Amino acid sequence: MVLADVLLRLLQLFNTGDQKRDLEIVRNFADGTASALPTKRIDYDVFPFERFSLNTATSKTFGLLLVSCNPQSLLDGSKVDTWLALSVVNRHEYHHIFPRAYLESSGIDQKKIQVQANVCLLSKGNNRDIWDSRPAVYFKAVAANLGAKLHDVLMSNLISERAYEACLDEDYDAFLAERAGTIRQKMKEFVNEADSAHFVEKLPRMAEDIVSLAEVSDSRETEEDVNGEG
Repeated sequence: MVLADVLLRLLQLFNTGDQKRDLEIVRNFADGTASALPTKRIDYDVFPFERFSLNTATSKTFGLLLVSCNPQSLLDGSKVDTWLALSVVNRHEYHHIFPRAYLESSGIDQKKIQVQANVCLLSKGNNRDIWDSRPAVYFKAVAANLGAKLHDVLMSNLISERAYEACLDEDYDAFLAERAGTIRQKMKEFVNEADSAHFVEKLPRMAEDIVSLAEVSDSRETEEDVNGEG
C-alpha cells in the first residue's frame, strides 16, 4: 500500500465536512499536479486542553497518541486492547483520570472536565470500577495493586510522577498542568517521528487505528464520547 493509497483511505473515512476538498487535494498530490500537501501548525499549548470529542480531528489524533504509548490498565497493569478500546462498541472506554462524577460534585465546569488532558484509555470493567471514586482513593489503590510496575504503567498513560502526586492531592489544576506538559512533549516526538523516513513503514498499522477512530466518530452519539461512567 503506497502513501497516496493510505491517505485516500483515511480521508474517505474521516467524518469531516471537508472530505470532498481534502480528497481532491490528495488526488492532485498523488498524480503530481501538486508538489506538497497543505499542513496545519499544531498549537502545542492548546492541544491538551481541546475538548475531547471523537468527531474531531484533534481528538482522533489524541486517541492515536494514546495508542502509540501502548497503554497499560491503571488498575492492574494489563495491556489495554487498543483495537477493542477504539471500536464502536467501546466508544465509552475513554476514561476521565479525575472522575467526572467527582469533578461535577466539586463544581468544576464541564468544559474543564472534558479536556483531553483528563482522558486516558481504560478497559470497560476497570472504568466502571472507579468512575465515581475520589482520585486520592483510587490512585492509592492503583499504587497498591501495581507495586513496582507503578511508574511504567503511569507513563504508558502519559501520567508523570508529579501528575500522579497531584491526583493523590486531588489538585485538578496541578494535574492538568503536569499532564499537559507530558502530552505536549509526546506530541512533539510524535510529529518529529512523522517527519522521519521510517515512519512510512508504520503507516499501514496506523491506518487501521485511524479507520477504527473514524468508525467511532460516525456514531450518532457524538455528544456522549466521554460522557459515560468515567
